[in-house]
Amino acid sequence: MLRKTLLALALLAGCSSESTDVPSSAAEAGADTGALVDDTAASDTATPDTASPDSAPADSATTPDAADSSVVDSGTAADAALDEGITWDTAAACHGFGFGAPPATITKVASLPTMTGGTVVAGVYDAVSVQTTGTTMGTYRATWRFVADMKLEAIEQLTLSAAPPTPVPRILTWSTSGTTLNRTQICGGTATFSNQYTVRTESGATYLDVRQDTVLFTFRKR
Repeated sequence: MLRKTLLALALLAGCSSESTDVPSSAAEAGADTGALVDDTAASDTATPDTASPDSAPADSATTPDAADSSVVDSGTAADAALDEGITWDTAAACHGFGFGAPPATITKVASLPTMTGGTVVAGVYDAVSVQTTGTTMGTYRATWRFVADMKLEAIEQLTLSAAPPTPVPRILTWSTSGTTLNRTQICGGTATFSNQYTVRTESGATYLDVRQDTVLFTFRKR
């Protein structure tokens, strides 16, 4: 079976070595974000366990520009509280928090929704669903934390075989432009990522959908 890798969160928070209530709508599908693509392409020979929203480099022309980003005021008290205890040390372990939700099983669907963008609100988001129109199956586990100064802390684990890969904490800068979420790693790697996204509200909860080709990752804000 052939599989493809994509980008990496943004930012600010896939499961690469660098790097619950599920909504009822078709848009519920689970990053810093690259993703899995339909594994039917004969030319695709990428290693399956390194694919995720944040695992594939984006076009260098899409370097995040903070001026184009849509986010709450990073100077608010809420953002300041999120920054407590965070050390932006690119030589250290990036950050120390772990996963906030169990792995989400990748499910097969007939189609995926069109991404519409939206304002990404600072806070912690856990992956709760992953949908694909392709044939790749497995599980995805991730937690992204959007904090002040356009930073994104992420930890992800994409399992496509019997042995789950070791998750690696990462920090990224992020920005949005239209319906595109751009991310560049500053700790845990130097890759850049670009994905289509949607921010939506359902039954009082906020969801972040991140799409990479035939895969849709859905995160729920705590």
